[in-house]
Amino acid sequence: PLSKADTKHKIEVIEPPFRESASEDIRINVKLTNLSDVPWSSEGNERGEFKVGLGYHALNARGDMLVYDNPRTRIPFVIVPGESIYLPIQVPVSQLEQGVAQIQIEMVQEAVNWWGVAETISLDVEKLLAENA
Repeated sequence: PLSKADTKHKIEVIEPPFRESASEDIRINVKLTNLSDVPWSSEGNERGEFKVGLGYHALNARGDMLVYDNPRTRIPFVIVPGESIYLPIQVPVSQLEQGVAQIQIEMVQEAVNWWGVAETISLDVEKLLAENA
């Protein structure tokens, strides 16, 4: 497990959420910077524990959690201290249809914990549902 100091990072949303076509999920591109002194990897042990990934929680307009656990975006290879990488978050359109209006993007180490420094963005649900429809 990584210590609190080993999880220092910054998440920046680099463009508004979008859909490339009517059949595509919502895509949110983020810049992730490792501000710690250790490298991170999406490789864990044989049980899948300890791997590091980027995940999200889905909330309604009032901020109530609708979907807590979603698929992770894996870190390709490793991200070394001081390095930034660009990663996508994919949000199923079906979640918008169920009332999701906000996304909390957060780092997680599997079988350990969520890192607790979430970047929350509001979604323009009407625009995203109509985009490329």
